[in-house]
Amino acid sequence: MFPLGFHHLTMEDVEQYCVVPFAGISTTRAPIMAGLKQFVERLVNANLTAEVWIDPNDVDVIVRCDANEMYDFGTVEQREALDWVIVNQKSTLKCDSYTLFEYPPTHPLHKEGHWWYSYWHVKWGFNRAEDPKGIVVISLDGTAP
Repeated sequence: MFPLGFHHLTMEDVEQYCVVPFAGISTTRAPIMAGLKQFVERLVNANLTAEVWIDPNDVDVIVRCDANEMYDFGTVEQREALDWVIVNQKSTLKCDSYTLFEYPPTHPLHKEGHWWYSYWHVKWGFNRAEDPKGIVVISLDGTAP
């Protein structure tokens, strides 16, 4: 659906690219988009500074954030929101959900966070036939890097 690389979009863009062109053809895209909107809204309401990576082919999501800032020393709301993501929201919001916790270079888990970044980048950067594909990125703080 998207060429190789990271594609920084808004929620409105995601809907325009992934739902609107399939109106009348797909009965599942609109309900999945509604679940994705609820998912992102929950994270925004917790004031998370993070990216949401979306696999546009089946709307799996990864919340990528600085774990030191958002979890270890985050607010109760931020930790609860990330715990909610970890539980996986497939059954309620139709989105498989994962976290990608990254840490500052001096943190003992920095290398592990880097390893997980590489894992997800490779896992989602290719389809099952091993053809390169794109990853959609939504910035929760309203900016795209």
